[in-house]
Amino acid sequence: MARAKSAHDTVISEVHRAQAHALSIRARAEMRLAEEYDAAQERGEVRANGERTFSKEEKVGASDLGLSGKDIHEARHMRDAEAADPGVIERTVNDMAERGEEPTRAAPGGPRPTR
Repeated sequence: MARAKSAHDTVISEVHRAQAHALSIRARAEMRLAEEYDAAQERGEVRANGERTFSKEEKVGASDLGLSGKDIHEARHMRDAEAADPGVIERTVNDMAERGEEPTRAAPGGPRPTR
């Protein structure tokens, strides 16, 4: 039984490491999305918050792209947190896995923006 418990713990630990890696990849993708969205706004391709257009060439907004304002907001916060402290997201998810916790965005201390 002790060997089975040890094998179980090893597998769970590896699962947590894989989850941490996936969460880190997702966070990087979301930060990249924030960068691209902001660049598109600067180029005039996407409406700025609250902007209304009345021209023949209607700009698209976040919802037209399948995003919510909250998605963009959270991605920007993660991007800004990473810029202020490079590696903070990677360290956070790896620390969770090392403590034996399941790394999720919803977990306390998970890679979510602080407001």
